[in-house]
Amino acid sequence: MSKLINFNKDFKYVLQSINGATSSLTGKLPAAIKQQCWIHTNGNVSAEDITAMQPAFNAAITNFYSLLPMVEDMVSTQKGDITIEELIAKYSVDVAQYDSELEDKEIDWS
Repeated sequence: MSKLINFNKDFKYVLQSINGATSSLTGKLPAAIKQQCWIHTNGNVSAEDITAMQPAFNAAITNFYSLLPMVEDMVSTQKGDITIEELIAKYSVDVAQYDSELEDKEIDWS
């Protein structure tokens, strides 16, 4: 029973963290779009300035795109398009280790 309680707390924590990160990203993307529009329509910003900013923009977009395959794999597993065994193998998930971590955690009844 303690593993299930600990899993539930871990599950809620992870979902809360993901929701917080998603909410933050959702709040910041309109500002990024506004900045991109301004940069490309402002006559005071040179093509060289835009080029100089491009690596930072590309890095942010690359970081975002690196998350999408994991989300797609989780959705595909939920839909049954890939098996849980395939997901475990693809991401080298040590389910036994996680099970052990759940057992070793102190139960927080709060």
